[in-house]
Amino acid sequence: MQHPQFRHLPSQRFSPQPFAPLTEEAFAPFGLVLEHRGEDRRHPLDLAFDARGDGGELTSWITRIETPLAGGERIDRLERHPFSDQIFVPLNHQRFLVVVCEDDGTMAPDRATVRGFVAGPGQGVVYRRNVWHAGMLVLDAPAQFFVQMTMAAGGGDDVFHPLAEPILLPSFAGWPETAGGAS
Repeated sequence: MQHPQFRHLPSQRFSPQPFAPLTEEAFAPFGLVLEHRGEDRRHPLDLAFDARGDGGELTSWITRIETPLAGGERIDRLERHPFSDQIFVPLNHQRFLVVVCEDDGTMAPDRATVRGFVAGPGQGVVYRRNVWHAGMLVLDAPAQFFVQMTMAAGGGDDVFHPLAEPILLPSFAGWPETAGGAS
């Protein structure tokens, strides 16, 4: 089944997007990395959830993804959420991709600032409000995620933007199964 945000390329006309392990420092401009670090039983998180105060409702759900990436797909669109941060917490021990970029100042993705990360088992993410990102893409399936965001009373929670130049995904064959910044 083809995912709505990407399709397979018959040729490699574009250079594949480079990916790096997901770390707190590298992801900081776009949001937070959720993971336990250190030896203490509890690792406190600074989750000052950013949501506009327009009567929205905090909504939570579980999403399930049946098909992992095969490699060579391309991302044709990005999304953002203008009214709320969005949290993704994996419920299985799977790796997933985090693709983000800055806004170009016209409320569109800045293709030149695209960053790609591989989240390892035990990592989740919080996308800051209005951060452009790809929909959930997994390397291991089936995958399940707890998702939480504020849904605005007037709608318009999801803004999608087609990309004139798609983001080509490389093959992740051989990528370490423990990829990520956990320590």
